[in-house]
Amino acid sequence: MWPLPQPRRRPRRPLVVASMLLITMVALSMGRAVAPGQHTDVHPDLLALHNSRPAGGAASRQSTSPGADTHAAGNESESANDVAGGGVLRATSRWLLLGAAARSRRLAAQSLQDRLEAAAEAAAVAAAVEAAQRSRPPPLVAASLPSPPPLPPPAGPGSTAMPPLPASAPPPMQPPLPTPAQASLAQPPLTPPSPPSPLQQPPPSPPQVQPPLPPPLPPWPPAAPYQWVPLDTTQRRRADDFIIIFENSSLEPQYGYAANLNDGRGITFGRAGFTTGTGDGLLVVERYVEDRPQDNPLARYLPLLRRSMAARTQLESGGAPAASAPAVSPPGPAGRTEQGTSAGALAPAPQLTAEAPAGAPALDLNGFAETVHSLANDPAFRKAQDDVLNEEYYQGSQQAAAKYGLRSALAKAQLYDAWVQHGQADPGSRVYPVSANGIADWTCSHVGGAPLAGINETMWLEAFLRRRRWVLQSDSSWASSVARVDVFKWLLQLRAFRLDRPIRLLWDRCTAATPEGHPRGPCANQTATAYAIGGVDYGTFLIP
Repeated sequence: MWPLPQPRRRPRRPLVVASMLLITMVALSMGRAVAPGQHTDVHPDLLALHNSRPAGGAASRQSTSPGADTHAAGNESESANDVAGGGVLRATSRWLLLGAAARSRRLAAQSLQDRLEAAAEAAAVAAAVEAAQRSRPPPLVAASLPSPPPLPPPAGPGSTAMPPLPASAPPPMQPPLPTPAQASLAQPPLTPPSPPSPLQQPPPSPPQVQPPLPPPLPPWPPAAPYQWVPLDTTQRRRADDFIIIFENSSLEPQYGYAANLNDGRGITFGRAGFTTGTGDGLLVVERYVEDRPQDNPLARYLPLLRRSMAARTQLESGGAPAASAPAVSPPGPAGRTEQGTSAGALAPAPQLTAEAPAGAPALDLNGFAETVHSLANDPAFRKAQDDVLNEEYYQGSQQAAAKYGLRSALAKAQLYDAWVQHGQADPGSRVYPVSANGIADWTCSHVGGAPLAGINETMWLEAFLRRRRWVLQSDSSWASSVARVDVFKWLLQLRAFRLDRPIRLLWDRCTAATPEGHPRGPCANQTATAYAIGGVDYGTFLIP
């Protein structure tokens, strides 16, 4: 039960009592000052008692001397004043008693009103509790559900178990009787259905209606329209600096470099590692002879280079080498030990093969390397190398970048380097899987497409670098050149997509020490002015 509220108690009012006492005192003082004959405020009973005195006394006093009359009059005035004062006192007392009685009646009525309000509130609370209890669902009565019949024990020889009770016999234990409220809610006992007879077959169940399939999901929003943006001047210069470092281990193009690396690709020469055995060397010599037709020291090697390439092309197509082609072993000094590679070594320019197949004629290039050394400062020879590098490798790689939908400057620069090192090959060529365009097509097939079709460019670039590194490691003569792929991988880790800062390549490893030593890769403390990479095999360089 909810506790009944207590009646409110009104505070005492000492100021009222004090006011009453003050009024009484004022009234008494006023009663003393009432003049003779002013008895209008005297109680009627007292006034009648005063007037009932005998008249002889007054007459006798009137017959006396004037002094006696004056004395008598004074006494009468004092008596009247006393009577008037007593009357006022009694009237005031009566007024006070009546006021006190009225106040007591008001307090009693207020207390009764408070008790009635408290009783009404308690009744409302009790009604709300009873309504909530009525709305609550009744508890389940376990006795209303019939208990399942006990299973009979297994019968066997010597079994003393009692037989099961007949169906009409009551159960051995009756459930307790439910209350009236429970009995009204209890359900009738469930009887197990009798098994259908062999002649009665259950009606076939209605066929289940499959819910309708949800509507297909809307297709992915189309990618933003691709717009080709070429490398700007600074980005192109940094991309060229990467190739110069990889090929020449220097930031200055080595136009007069030439050496035989004994890799089956002839003599490697020039700023981009052109080779006499893969086709791009022939293009450089032809361009140089066109620009300087008179007194050209490399013109005498041009017929040998052309016959050699014709024989290689015929062997690639399944023919036999030409009989007029010389068969002289290629002389030359030992190859260089830097990490530089020859352009198009793994896959040459279009329509050319990568390595000399079995039976290919060798070139008699005695004096070729010395002649290249002497032409290092020839403007025409430099221009011929720059033109072939730009037309065959840079333009070809950027056309492929537009074909695949590459947007970042890092991806375009990396594809440019791959075109220089791996070259381009036809899809039907045996060197197509290790060519730059072959690696790019393999990447598209393994990541689900090209960035032009909505594939994430970062994911595509990571897969391309992994495939390119695997191709280089698979060739023993090119396994050491994986360092150039690592540089682009580390730039990708630094998120240098725009190539918008100078790049510092360090020979020393600049990251924190580990149990295995200093790891190679991006430096731990990067600055906002330049990217820093440590452990680079090509040396220490600052690409501005």
